[in-house]
Amino acid sequence: MDERGALRVYRYFLDGMVHPERAQIPDRRISAKFRHAASGVDAKADVRILLNQVAVWVETEVEWNALDLRNVVKYLVQLEMDLVGYVLGHTYDVEIRRAICPEVGVDVVFGIDVPCISELHRAVGLDGRIATMRPKLQGESGVLIHRCLRDLIPAMKEPDDVAFHCYRAIESLRQHCIATRSRHVVAPRFPGERRHDSRWRRTAATVICPYVRASSHRLTAALRAQD
Repeated sequence: MDERGALRVYRYFLDGMVHPERAQIPDRRISAKFRHAASGVDAKADVRILLNQVAVWVETEVEWNALDLRNVVKYLVQLEMDLVGYVLGHTYDVEIRRAICPEVGVDVVFGIDVPCISELHRAVGLDGRIATMRPKLQGESGVLIHRCLRDLIPAMKEPDDVAFHCYRAIESLRQHCIATRSRHVVAPRFPGERRHDSRWRRTAATVICPYVRASSHRLTAALRAQD
């Protein structure tokens, strides 16, 4: 509330783009009231997509984490483009690039990283790590590692489906371990086997299974950093 006891309204502006730019969206407008499932925050959004440029105005009574807001707005706009794509037989990707809220001094340009993940890998030698990984991508079992990597990338890009994609990635990794052991190659034990079996079952039951069952449960940026 403000000094007069009235509810304070925070107004955010978010800027983005619909890709690919060559498949132009002439003009679309969306107005929606919604609730963020993870935090319970209510908000109203007005969206305009003009020649693939995305402009979104969000009003809410709660100061919102910029990353959470970016993810919610991306989901909202992506849903609209998925509907358009389904009808037209096209595929579109939505990028939200910037969030501004003068009331709280927020002006954020989003990068391509996930901060809670990239900070852990800041000191990693890129060329050396890739040189170590590349031989593991060869042969039939290497296809499983490649599939694992392909699921880990959308796990970083799509916070609503982190556990689902990680589950698929872990299963590919498990199959890789089984395949390489069958060829008498020493391979590390999968965490779900033997010693960590009970811990893996608890994790699967509480975190992963709801996503595999298509639950609408979502993570906030804070919860994602903890995990």
